[in-house]
Amino acid sequence: MNLTINADALVEDGRFVYASDGDRTIEVIDPGVWTVDHVDHVHYYRAPTTSVGTVSLDAPMKSIIGDARHTAIGTADGTITVVDRRALESGQITIVGEFTSDAAVPFAVPYQDGFLVSRSHGMASVDLHGNPSGAVDAECREPAGWAILRSGVAIGCGEGVLLVKHKPDGEQSLMIPYPKDAERVGEFHYRPRSNEAAAVAGAGVWNVNVSKQTLHYVPIETAGAAPVVAANSPANGEYVLSLGGDGHVRATGLTDSATITDAPLLPAGTPGPIRLDTSRAYVADPTALEIYELDYGDGLRTARTFAVDAKPDLMVEIGR
Repeated sequence: MNLTINADALVEDGRFVYASDGDRTIEVIDPGVWTVDHVDHVHYYRAPTTSVGTVSLDAPMKSIIGDARHTAIGTADGTITVVDRRALESGQITIVGEFTSDAAVPFAVPYQDGFLVSRSHGMASVDLHGNPSGAVDAECREPAGWAILRSGVAIGCGEGVLLVKHKPDGEQSLMIPYPKDAERVGEFHYRPRSNEAAAVAGAGVWNVNVSKQTLHYVPIETAGAAPVVAANSPANGEYVLSLGGDGHVRATGLTDSATITDAPLLPAGTPGPIRLDTSRAYVADPTALEIYELDYGDGLRTARTFAVDAKPDLMVEIGR
């Protein structure tokens, strides 16, 4: 299907794709393939691809974060607009809540029965209407970057990575500080139903494990002065995947920073991203109009190549 807007960004929540025009309009797409996670097993579904409709905002979009119940859209004026995620499954866009964030990056992570919202002083838990729940009120300088993982949520902060985990007696938060003078987390990438997430930071990659409460910095050796431009975590506790500005995809050891595999694959300057599922990684070559499927458990072997008829500079994987 063709979008009704000119997309500037794509975000997925496991079921729906949100295409933003880079300003005040978001088109919601039901791609027709999705997974329902029952922890000990998963169910897979398929239906026709359709456009659910568009959401018009009063200010430019800054964040879109969704789970099985809600999608929270943050805009530049600090407004968090909450969409009923279950209503999207019936083809309806329904706004069910609205509150504000006074942080430089306004965002709200749907979690448990409420939201973790960015504040000027840190992260706080609120209900659907922005009322504080008291479950979480944690310091976090300049919150930016989030990951919804199986065992909890990771938030990037100026001083470290904040972990929020649900316990039977309430929420638990823990700050894992960066080493002195380390570059902070900016944007996490991770595969669904995992406990690890990765984020590019300077000449390396941060890898956080919510279950083990660990944070590793992995320097990445690239050709010349080419920086790391994209990263993701296969969540195997062994290595991170990165794309360098030199066009090489690399698997690098978590604890020893040793290069396990170095695959020259793309033209230098290709920006990424790297998308992952439980066994494959996907990177796109916008110049060649191709998407490569890599078996990261087999030395980053190119398993398949998909030719596309449009420039694949925006890419998400759904139905995982």
